[in-house]
Parts: sequence; C-alpha cells; structure tokens
Amino acid sequence: MTNKLSEKEIEAIRKRGGMATEGWVAVDGVYVVSRDDDGNNIVIAECDTEDNAYFIGEARQDVPKLLAEIEWLRSGLEALDKDISA
Repeated sequence: MTNKLSEKEIEAIRKRGGMATEGWVAVDGVYVVSRDDDGNNIVIAECDTEDNAYFIGEARQDVPKLLAEIEWLRSGLEALDKDISA
C-alpha cells in the first residue's frame, strides 16, 4: 500500500479534475470523446484497447467520486480517533 495522500496532493488532484472538460465517454471502443457546445464529438484520446478507452472515458466522472469517498472515510476515521482518545 502506498503512503497516505497529503491534503496538498488531494487538492492538486481536485484542481486538475476541475479543469478537465466534463462528459468524457468512450466511443467505438477506442476513442475517448467530449462534446463541444454544438454537440459535436471532440476526440480526447485514441486508445489501443476498449478497456483503456473506457477507463479514461470514465475517469472524469470517477475521480471526483473517489475524492468524495476519501473525504468521507477520513472524516469517519477522525471521529473514531476522537472517540477513542476521549
């Protein structure tokens, strides 16, 4: 297991995620696309496999969910630590 992420690292991840275009999806098995204001597909990446395209395409939605889960788990651990210390 890796070392615990620092708050600075988490905020850097959150900032990068917030700057990325929303709505990435995998199309035709290898293309990761986003849509412009007119609804046209813009290719973000062309991948070697469908699995890679799907992983990248979902990352824009998955990373914020994972960050929220980290925050929830940490707050629970902090509350438990306070209860144990009391």
